Amino acid sequence: MSRNALLFSLMLVACFNLLHGQQLNHKQGDVILCLHPGKTPLDMISRHAVFENRATDFKLNRCLSKHMNIWKASFEHSRIHELRFIQRLVEDAAVLIAQQNHFLSKRNTRPDDPLFSRQWQWINLGPNGMIDADIDADEAWDLVTGGISALGDTIVVASIDVGVDYDHPDLFDNIWMNTREIPNNRLDDDGNGYVDDVRGWNVLLENDNIEPELFGGGVEETHGTEILGVIGAIGNNGVGIAGLNWDIKMMNVFFNSDLNEADMIAAYGYILEQRKLYNKSGGEQGAYVVATNLSYGDEEITPDDAPIWCAVYDSLGAQGILNCIATSNNALDLDSVQDVPSSCTSDYMLAVTATDESDVRSFAAFGKQDIDLAAPGDNLYTTSIPGYDFVTGTSYAAPMVAAAIGLLYASPCSDLASLAVQDPGAAAIMARENILSSVDQITQLQNEIASGGRLNMFSSLQNSISSCSSCVAPFGIAVTPLRDSLTIAWSVTDSVNQVDLAFKRLGDTMWQTFEDIQSPFSIGGLSTCTEYEYEFSATCADGSSAAGVRTIASTLCCDAPTQIIANILSSSSAAIEWDTVEAASQYLVRWSPGTTSDWDTILSNTPTLQLDNLRACTEYIVQVQSLCFGTEVTPSDTSSFTTLGCGACLDSSYCVPEIDVAGEEWIAKVTLGTLANESGYERYGDFTGGDPPILFLGQSYKLAVTPGFENDSLMDEHIFAWIDYDHSGAFDNGEELIYASEQADTGTQSAIIVIPMKATEGLTRLRIALIYEPEDSVNACDDIDFGEMEDYCVLLRFDSLLCPLPTNIDTVNFAGTSTDVTWDRVDSAIAYTIRYRKVDEEDWEEAADTSNSYTLEGLEDCAEYEVQVQAVCAFDTSGYTESFVFSTFCSTNADELYADVHIVAFPNPFTERIAVDIQSAFHGPASLNLYDLNGKLVEFHAVNLSQGRQLYSLDDLSYLSSGIYVLKVKSNHGSVFKRIIKQ
Repeated sequence: MSRNALLFSLMLVACFNLLHGQQLNHKQGDVILCLHPGKTPLDMISRHAVFENRATDFKLNRCLSKHMNIWKASFEHSRIHELRFIQRLVEDAAVLIAQQNHFLSKRNTRPDDPLFSRQWQWINLGPNGMIDADIDADEAWDLVTGGISALGDTIVVASIDVGVDYDHPDLFDNIWMNTREIPNNRLDDDGNGYVDDVRGWNVLLENDNIEPELFGGGVEETHGTEILGVIGAIGNNGVGIAGLNWDIKMMNVFFNSDLNEADMIAAYGYILEQRKLYNKSGGEQGAYVVATNLSYGDEEITPDDAPIWCAVYDSLGAQGILNCIATSNNALDLDSVQDVPSSCTSDYMLAVTATDESDVRSFAAFGKQDIDLAAPGDNLYTTSIPGYDFVTGTSYAAPMVAAAIGLLYASPCSDLASLAVQDPGAAAIMARENILSSVDQITQLQNEIASGGRLNMFSSLQNSISSCSSCVAPFGIAVTPLRDSLTIAWSVTDSVNQVDLAFKRLGDTMWQTFEDIQSPFSIGGLSTCTEYEYEFSATCADGSSAAGVRTIASTLCCDAPTQIIANILSSSSAAIEWDTVEAASQYLVRWSPGTTSDWDTILSNTPTLQLDNLRACTEYIVQVQSLCFGTEVTPSDTSSFTTLGCGACLDSSYCVPEIDVAGEEWIAKVTLGTLANESGYERYGDFTGGDPPILFLGQSYKLAVTPGFENDSLMDEHIFAWIDYDHSGAFDNGEELIYASEQADTGTQSAIIVIPMKATEGLTRLRIALIYEPEDSVNACDDIDFGEMEDYCVLLRFDSLLCPLPTNIDTVNFAGTSTDVTWDRVDSAIAYTIRYRKVDEEDWEEAADTSNSYTLEGLEDCAEYEVQVQAVCAFDTSGYTESFVFSTFCSTNADELYADVHIVAFPNPFTERIAVDIQSAFHGPASLNLYDLNGKLVEFHAVNLSQGRQLYSLDDLSYLSSGIYVLKVKSNHGSVFKRIIKQ
């Protein structure tokens, strides 16, 4: 399709624009001949009487123009291949141009879309505005309706907005899809730096979710869908409306309405990478993005405030992307009050204001220096959610200009498309100049904007065709470098008779010329790793010529690899890969443990290698050296990796939470044991590479966390901390939640934590969270709105020489003035010291025992006591535990308690379950505790008592050994006990 369009455009120009419509139908067997001056067609009859061994019945019909030497001829099309025969006529020395005889149709092409009449911006017939206050789209569509460049490139226009209804029936087929990416496989299949970007890119979620943003009540944002309707609603499909491009591909990059400058730059970055990849791969990868649209900006800042934003447009332009910007919807004079990005000074940008049905600019910004042109933007009918709607704003004028750029690249003249291959940045400049020089001059706008006019699509295409070269330089150039040679391939149009190449070493003054060469062409005897300059020229059948752009290419360099990546496979193996050095025939790989210089080496023919028999949890260093046909070069820089086997902290894949709002508060300092880390704001701070503190099982440690604030603006913060005690790779909110703020504070928060004896030894993960106004329930993997999270490694160890603190102290078996004190057994303990006293007294009563329970006797009635326990081990003693406080019975209170709470446990004896019947005169929280005779708590159940009778059940007790147990009902009013027997 593109080659026919190109051939046709060349015929038009060479024959003085005899026809300029791009028609698909022609009269079979007819041919129009444009001959060289002074040539006659009579001799051609005999020369072309036979073609491919078949009679042609070739004959002249009439002279169409003596001055231009144009004739009509005919042949028997049913006998011979029509197009090949016309190509033979083109090659005749007398013929300048030969073409089919096309049928003509009435001008002003209109699509069959049923709602097209509402789109005044394409054809303005009045009656609510001014006749012809439009962009002459119907006349432009006589020439081209979009989609493909003259060289066969699929044209893409990119929109940065708040999502799109990509299933809209008038948009679906024109939505750009990354066909080189496999959906949802979590791989970057096309190597563009983005994973699973099938439908485009969402800069916030970092995936291809481009669905519209949702507001309250599930209402979808329509803005992005409305913009795409202007650019490329499918035309002539009998549905809805028509975009300026009937056929095109529209790339979508999503951010939400609360965007910031960084998100916008990231959106442009995605588009830039796609076009860079397209240019680099010769169209095999990426996307042929020729224009972008952005309908957002900031009236409160100037270009001096946003230098990076403004510089982005030059980077995009250098790759061939022209960028359309919607200016402010406020009638501001931007020559006095600047706006970003409208006021950015880039040659690769078009700032667009809006006009109405009478070519009047009323609500939108203007500026002789900052605004380039106007386009219709008032009361436009376009796609929406659902269906279609009328819209107003510069947001719809700018995409119309972006659409115009896309349609311009589809011009049947190949000049712009050819230049885009040779010099993409120059092509963007050419498109910009074409758009601006083709506007309809409007009196009001002449004093308000740089071009003085409103977009005219037909004029742009006319200018493209009228200035079209009759001879096109070679395009689609591909260079294959070797160490001492370059092979260059290219494409040409059918009108090119000869290709010449000028070639020299970069910096030299003398050119070497190779004449009448064929593709591909090789140049040998060159220096290694050296830049050369070349320029093509073409000579066409009509004697005209065309020069290409000077281009630089380099022979291969025998460099060291620059990127070495290690994929850790196990505790003993790793896969190494590095960037390919094209000049290398082999690679010498060497590696060693990071603390030694004892290198292992191996040769590799490919840039990948698996290393085996490595040590677990060991840091290795690795280097790669290129071998280029016997030439050795300096090895690469050292890269390092650590094998698995280090423990859960480094080997497990822990969740990484998202922090939505950044920078106002953070974790300034964390201390725990030997850990003392100070840091600034990180969102998520990964400090697992530091030296881990050693935490011994059963020992207590002080954890302290200090918040930091921007500009000393103190805020009350909540602190949470978890340790993955079981090395599961996840944190639970049970025993692994080691700290949770009882109330928010602006200062340091601290607590004493005890490492459980049952914790798994080894390296595991500590997570600290600082959260402003957390939810009722906080989990270690929750995304948070304000705050920071940090991770550290901690090393859990059991030391038999240390004596851990006893835990879970409790009292059971109250009997007047005595009670049994129980605690969990310490594995390394050989005895225990128990001390107790009345609260507020100074002197302790001490006792010792070898079991993990002890009976305190001789206690006073109705008194409050505290008790502490110390473990005695073979080589050490633990400290005393924190005090456990209990009260002895008061004779009257005890009577009242027993009178107010009555319990019956049955069956007694029991086997698998106990039913507990409680008659209570009060209500409130309580617990059902079951103890063995050693005082060990074996069952705990939290309950809420209510006044009256209630029944509870302790199930699944078959695991208990036979013997006597004590059932304790404990509440704020005291405790009641019941002895029961397990059979």
